[in-house]
Amino acid sequence: MEENRETADQNEEPKSRVASFRERAKSVDVGSMTDRVRTYVRESPGKALLISVATGFLIGILLRSDSDDEE
Repeated sequence: MEENRETADQNEEPKSRVASFRERAKSVDVGSMTDRVRTYVRESPGKALLISVATGFLIGILLRSDSDDEE
């Protein structure tokens, strides 16, 4: 009986996290975020370029490792 209660508690935590993330995502003002990103890129173009290159590199590694697992 105690194990069922622990399992139910473990299932509720991810659900509450997803619900919390969903609420935060709904409240994001995309236009404001876009303006902030543009301002940052204008003020720090070198940093913005490095961040975008690093992000692309990491995404490439992740996608490549997924395709390697399929072989």
